[in-house]
Parts: sequence; C-alpha cells; structure tokens
Amino acid sequence: MNNFFVTGTDTNVGKTICSFLLVARTKKNYWKPIQCGDIDESDSQFIRKFSDIDQVIIPEHIKLNTPQSPNIAATLEDQIIKVEDLPKNEEISNTIIEGAGGILVPINNHEYVIDIAYRYNAEIILVTRDYLGCINHTLMSINYLKTNKHKLKGIIFSGKFNKKVRDTIKSLSGVSNFLEIPELENLSSNSSDFVTSELGGRIDHFLNN
Repeated sequence: MNNFFVTGTDTNVGKTICSFLLVARTKKNYWKPIQCGDIDESDSQFIRKFSDIDQVIIPEHIKLNTPQSPNIAATLEDQIIKVEDLPKNEEISNTIIEGAGGILVPINNHEYVIDIAYRYNAEIILVTRDYLGCINHTLMSINYLKTNKHKLKGIIFSGKFNKKVRDTIKSLSGVSNFLEIPELENLSSNSSDFVTSELGGRIDHFLNN
C-alpha cells in the first residue's frame, strides 16, 4: 500500500510541515485520522492551502474541539476512538498519514496513535526538533519502535539544529537514514516549487534509502 506514517518526538516538532514536503514531492495523498483542537485551522486545511497539486486530502476520521490527547478529548466530547473503527486498510493507500502528537499519545484506554501505523502497514517517519530533551525523546521513541517491530524509514531533523545535538542522535540512534530540512517560513501556494528545486533530491534519497 506504500503508506508512510509521520509521527514526532513531541507535539509541535514540525510533523505537518514535513508531511507537506513529502506530499508535495511524492504526490501521495494526505490523511490526518484524528484532529484535536484547531478545527477551523486544521492540519488538513494547512496542507490544502499550501499545496498546488491535485492529490487527495482524505477527510479526518474524527475531529475533536478539545486541544487534548485524543483519549481525553473524546471522553469530554462523548466519543469513542478505536483503531478497528478506522477505514479498512485497503481503503488507505499511497498516503502520507500524519499522527497526533507523539507515538504513545493514547486514543483510548489501550491503544495509541502509533497503532494506526500497524493497521495501514505504514513505514514510520520520526520527526524531531532541537529542544531541551529532544535527544532523550528521540532515542526513547526509536527504542519503542524497534522493540515493537515497527518499520522505521528514518528520522527527519526539522528546522535549525545544534550540530552536537544532531550528531549525538545520529551516533546513538542506530539509525542510518536521515533527512535535514530547513526552517520554512513564509509558505505560499508556490512552495511546492521550492520542494522540487531545493529539497527534492534529498527527499527522494531519504524515501528510497
């Protein structure tokens, strides 16, 4: 089915920006299964706004107004989220799937966001950003993914990184596939051209490695 699941070491590390870059380059579909908060300015709307291409943006499976983890938001809004209730695995193909928060954000009392990747046989792309604690969060996330037999495609370093921090993650992670993307500002409807001209080769190498 050739799906990729974009997750992060924390919230606000750049998952949506990275998803945008991957969608713009690969022409794959985009899907954010669960949106918590920011309903009027959702991640799907962001992708739609800045992409000048015609691939499908699949509607969210569930939208919650409360900006909390999905299990808490769903409880507050009298909803139930279960992986088994998501679209059938054969219905989601050739898609960049974006998770909510990090890999162990709960969606109910026994399932986590990362379990969505299993359902769609998706390779994991882990996004991290340079913040105090990112080394610990990145290495713990990688350890969980490896321990639980997830297929980790690689790590994206999002935005500006202290070289020593980046090199520490590279040397200790046991991962060999990395992509570095710059801090993207002033996005416009022409930003897909930037992806093609400036980042296209690096993204292709990352995905084909």
